[in-house]
Amino acid sequence: MRNIKILKFGGTSMGTNETISECAKIIKNAIKNSKVIVVVSALSGVTNELIALIDLAKNQKSRLIAVRLDKLEKKHKETLNCFAKNPNEAWAQLLPIFNELRQILTGISLVGDISDKTSAAVWSYGERLSSWIMHYALLESNVTNKRISAAKLIQTNSNYLEAEVDFVKTKVNCKRILNPLIKDNQAVVITGFIARDKHKHITTLGRGGSDYTASIIGLSVNANQIEIWTDVDGVMSADPRIVPSARVWSEIDVNVMAEMAYVGAKVLHPKTIAPALQGKIPVYIKNTFNIKSRGTKIVEQDKKGLRGIVVKKNQLLLHLANPVILNQIGSIHEYSHVFAENNISIDVCVTSEISISLSINKKDESEKLYKDLRKLAKLTINDNLAKICIVGNQIGNDVSILARIFNTIKNYKIYLISDGASFNNITLMVDEKNADDILKVLHKELFI
Repeated sequence: MRNIKILKFGGTSMGTNETISECAKIIKNAIKNSKVIVVVSALSGVTNELIALIDLAKNQKSRLIAVRLDKLEKKHKETLNCFAKNPNEAWAQLLPIFNELRQILTGISLVGDISDKTSAAVWSYGERLSSWIMHYALLESNVTNKRISAAKLIQTNSNYLEAEVDFVKTKVNCKRILNPLIKDNQAVVITGFIARDKHKHITTLGRGGSDYTASIIGLSVNANQIEIWTDVDGVMSADPRIVPSARVWSEIDVNVMAEMAYVGAKVLHPKTIAPALQGKIPVYIKNTFNIKSRGTKIVEQDKKGLRGIVVKKNQLLLHLANPVILNQIGSIHEYSHVFAENNISIDVCVTSEISISLSINKKDESEKLYKDLRKLAKLTINDNLAKICIVGNQIGNDVSILARIFNTIKNYKIYLISDGASFNNITLMVDEKNADDILKVLHKELFI
């Protein structure tokens, strides 16, 4: 049986020279007992900077683009110089990548417009650059390694900014290209987040998609284990930046983890779970900054009980009411069709005989959406809201938990309550200004 381990390192793990060195040590240690594939995100903050550069290009701010690109280039060059034994030779690998990026952004700034295809291409440069830095960091640690772009491995459709994976063709590509590189005492470094369509155009897997890359590759090569290295000790009961007393779980149910990831827990990309589950591959969440921590293992089934509270801000609640639809068949289908036509994902949804309330992300609102909905019903919009999701295994049908939640938040205005169909998620829509306070009091009541 092949002993293959996938190690994915996120932006915080790739944040400084010191943390990159820690990543290299983790890989060097892992390679003693396993064949290792490394998936890397862009250096910390780089993807956000690329998005900012796109905005500048659309506004035709060519001088600002040049200044910020110079800073980005300097950042990567200084980082590379800390690891490369021959910095000039190493920089020869990165300089053409920066030259390409400059040309693309210059072209965008000339016309002041950009397609999703070009946006995806620009977004991809962060991982293209960071993977070379990891390559040289490993060489500096005497770890033989081969770098390869995930665009050669992962094939998707042409939804450029959040593409759907063709797993059949991806597995064929991995068998042909990747498998020969997987050897004892040699790591393979792969760019996270990016892929390509059948026309060989760059696509991306969505923000945070490097986790998903690790899972896709893990399934495609029949890996034994996937490790997601991040900046927390594992899956926690709340965001430790808001709730310092948040606890770490040694194990968590895969269905509960999927629920937490979907509702906004940033520790794991929501799509990561499915390929790993299909391949029966255990997934571990570990801390690059605290390698002694055991981390969290995502297991197939865990005992019942509470596991976490997740807050997601910048939410809108849309309430649609139309007395005419009483006892009428197909009204929900009509509403759903409008959201599908506007390419918007519906989140929380509560219905009655004549009305429906549902939440969407603030970024997804548009006048076109509102115009289309008003053709079907009276539309009321609640703005500046946050979603608070209490997540756990089979908590939704536990009356005692429900009672404790409602007693704790009785002094706050609640716009919507949803007990998820899986009974693993109880969701509240509240004023965004109160979200952190509600999180703290709920965590104190439910977990301490």
